[in-house]
Amino acid sequence: CFRVQAGRMPAGERSLCLIKPHAVLNGSEKDIKDALNAAGFQIVAQTQEHIALPRVEEFYADQVGEAHHEEVVEHVNSGESIVLVLEKENAVAALLDIAGPHDPEAAKDSAPESIRAVHGVSMVENAVEVSDSTTSARKQIKLFFPHLLLEMQPSAAEVRAYLETHIVPVLTEGLTSLCKKMPSDPFTWLGNWLMQNSPLGDKELNLNSARQVVRICGCNLWL
Repeated sequence: CFRVQAGRMPAGERSLCLIKPHAVLNGSEKDIKDALNAAGFQIVAQTQEHIALPRVEEFYADQVGEAHHEEVVEHVNSGESIVLVLEKENAVAALLDIAGPHDPEAAKDSAPESIRAVHGVSMVENAVEVSDSTTSARKQIKLFFPHLLLEMQPSAAEVRAYLETHIVPVLTEGLTSLCKKMPSDPFTWLGNWLMQNSPLGDKELNLNSARQVVRICGCNLWL
């Protein structure tokens, strides 16, 4: 069973929730979905399937060596799971919060209304697996719903990190060179410089887009 909402643009951040086989088998899925809906999540896509072992291993690849890893992989491969793509503002953090601690016993103490406190049985059969970061969410959504990545927008943190790593250093170097050269047409000069030193690659930035980058970044230069 595979369902995706079509013809809509993302309204917030997205995260992934996997309802484990024991929770599907004992009929907890409806209560879990109701809890997610009550918390303001929108289900963008879902599938119910018996996940093949290679894909389960890929899903848990980042947890190799952690406690209960092999048992968790075996359990998720043991029967049908329900995989949901959920959307709301700050979805990753919000989903981690409603899921609760991995240990259902600890969840009952610290987050008694969380999904794992209510529906979890053990560290292995703890009802749900959820994305722990925006990076994990993208990887996991790609694993089950690769087409949805075309709709996903980067988070503010991801945009900031990209700008600070790739754009700001190049612009700083370009502006420093500009101040040294003192050209008569600073926008055109800097646009050409960006074309030659683009962090996007040699052929991905033309003069018009380079000049637009300069203006958007607020480089109002009087020389």
